[in-house]
Amino acid sequence: MNHLQRELYDLVQTDVSVFDFLHAGTLDGIWYWDLEDQDNGWISDRFWEVLGFDPSQVAESPVDWRELIFPEDLESSSREIAAHCEDERCPFDQILRYRHQQGHTITVQCRGRAVRDESGKPIRMFGAFTDLTDIKRSEAALKVTNTQLQEARDAAQAASDAKTNFLATISHEVRNPLNGILGMTDVLARSSLNSEQLRMIE
Repeated sequence: MNHLQRELYDLVQTDVSVFDFLHAGTLDGIWYWDLEDQDNGWISDRFWEVLGFDPSQVAESPVDWRELIFPEDLESSSREIAAHCEDERCPFDQILRYRHQQGHTITVQCRGRAVRDESGKPIRMFGAFTDLTDIKRSEAALKVTNTQLQEARDAAQAASDAKTNFLATISHEVRNPLNGILGMTDVLARSSLNSEQLRMIE
């Protein structure tokens, strides 16, 4: 291990403000959960703020974070946690949708790892949140724009095809009678005509 890495580990252990700074500067929230008493869990103030809550109010009147997750996401998350607890080689890394206090959706990436006792039994889980809401909104807007561009392209292609078909049809409709007219004109030009009639034929 690099000596500076070891020094940073020691610094984190001896100075809580270092951990707080790293957490605030690199993540949108961390969590620690008691797997033996699943009603007992802690989420950092930063994540409550992302969800629109005042952390001090949450402390006075606890909010069950599970009620804020979209039900279908909570189901898949529970399955993935169970799989990770069963086999630590199965990672817990999910995209979850939360309901913001004001009603809109917050999308986060949630990653976690189990803490196991000496027998290997999972007793706690810890992890981190990364707010992906703006990224997801940009992806959705880009998808709409791409759809609109594809529709415009399809419409332009359809108009071009219609024009080509129209011109081909008109050309056919004009060419057939015109050939007949030119043939008849040629026959007339070879007949006995006076000079005025020949001029008109020409």
